[in-house]
Amino acid sequence: MDGKYHIGRIEGPVGIVGDNAQVVQLTQGSKQPAPTSDNLPKLAEELATLCQAMQKEATESKQRIAVGRVAEAEEAAKANDASKVEEHLKSAGQWALAVAETIGVPVAIGFLKKSLGL
Repeated sequence: MDGKYHIGRIEGPVGIVGDNAQVVQLTQGSKQPAPTSDNLPKLAEELATLCQAMQKEATESKQRIAVGRVAEAEEAAKANDASKVEEHLKSAGQWALAVAETIGVPVAIGFLKKSLGL
């Protein structure tokens, strides 16, 4: 290749580069915003949406408890308290993350993953 291809600064994933390059199957994930305190206002909005979706699906007591934890995280986000947000989202658990991924709330997904150590 002798330097024929120069890949400069890359902001996202690159699927393939080169002469006669071919891809048979490629899956690239979407990028969630990094969980930072700057995202807390947007997080509060998304947690309200998540809470509503979870309420519609909750059939077990553990799921109803998770709804409450997400509501507490929403209030903490409104109060700009990132540590409390993380604490409540960790308690909300994997089901909250699954619902968030289903409804597509990227900031909430990022915070949930961070809180759950994923």
